Amino acid sequence: MNNKSKDKKYMNLITNLRGNLKVLAKKIEPKIYEYGFLKS
Repeated sequence: MNNKSKDKKYMNLITNLRGNLKVLAKKIEPKIYEYGFLKS
């Protein structure tokens, strides 16, 4: 994904996407260990 763009709409959408991916990652992280995909 492009980090710099002059297109304001693109930058707004990509910023929202990255924020939502961080939220999703925080929700998924505990389950990764709970179900044994990774061992701590």
